[in-house]
Amino acid sequence: MPRAAAVTAYGGPETIVILDLPIRDPKPREIVVRVLAAGVNLVDTLFRDGYLATGPFPLVLGSDFAGVVTVVGSEVTEFATGDEVYGYKLLGNGTYAEYVTVDADLAARKPANLSFAEAAAVPCAGLVAYDALANTLALQPAETVVIGAASGGVGHFAVQIAKALGAVVAATAHPDRARFVEDLGADLVVDQYGDVAGAVRAAYPGGVDTGFPTVAPIENAVRDAVRDGGRITWINGRTGPSLERGITGAETNGSRGTRMLDQLTALFESGAVHTVHLERRYPLAEARQAQLDVSSGHVRGKLVIDVDEA
Repeated sequence: MPRAAAVTAYGGPETIVILDLPIRDPKPREIVVRVLAAGVNLVDTLFRDGYLATGPFPLVLGSDFAGVVTVVGSEVTEFATGDEVYGYKLLGNGTYAEYVTVDADLAARKPANLSFAEAAAVPCAGLVAYDALANTLALQPAETVVIGAASGGVGHFAVQIAKALGAVVAATAHPDRARFVEDLGADLVVDQYGDVAGAVRAAYPGGVDTGFPTVAPIENAVRDAVRDGGRITWINGRTGPSLERGITGAETNGSRGTRMLDQLTALFESGAVHTVHLERRYPLAEARQAQLDVSSGHVRGKLVIDVDEA
């Protein structure tokens, strides 16, 4: 039987075990995918500890996947057996598994120029970044944006997507990661632990048009770098910064399905988004360590589990 990293009760990383679990037959609009790689996201830990309780047990962890279609549901016409795909799961048994059954609307054809490991790192973080910039902020060419925590999973995609949309990008990062963020395309990189607003406003008097902090601790600093009457967005699940000076704000979550995945595929295949940084890769048996590492808050780029190394 296929293996999966799962929990049988909510708790810390020590609750994760490797189990043999059956493959669930697809419903009419579902596909079965042989998973080659699974992305590791902070949200995965929230399912594990019960903060985003889903059940039933055993609960397979993981949200992102990349692999090969093995079975298609009776109403699926956009995929066929053997197609290389990537995507994500929402509120259900997850992707740290050798096989996953998933709604076809949450999958798309894998970018041809990405490996399975790279593709598995993209969906959740990439969709949040794209949704925040292209939809919630409706970023326009030549507008200025400050992106917080720009070396992280969401942040390193956000810098590239903002540049692809024609924006001028200011970014925050640890000084040791400034060169990394510059190589992603940022026009300005400021010390995330210094006077963010002061540094950004020195470069862009009056402040930038828009802001996307990506992480809670710098929401207020990013807001303070935004001009009067500007726009800011934050990732859903948080209250966001208090709004002032006529700044408007809204949360974003990235859950708009295949339409945005196809747009991300086009950005990767065109080279407009060019970097998927994999900080570390793990075998399935080390899922505990992967979740410990993603919880540290110090990951550059993304972590990935190599579910099937064949």
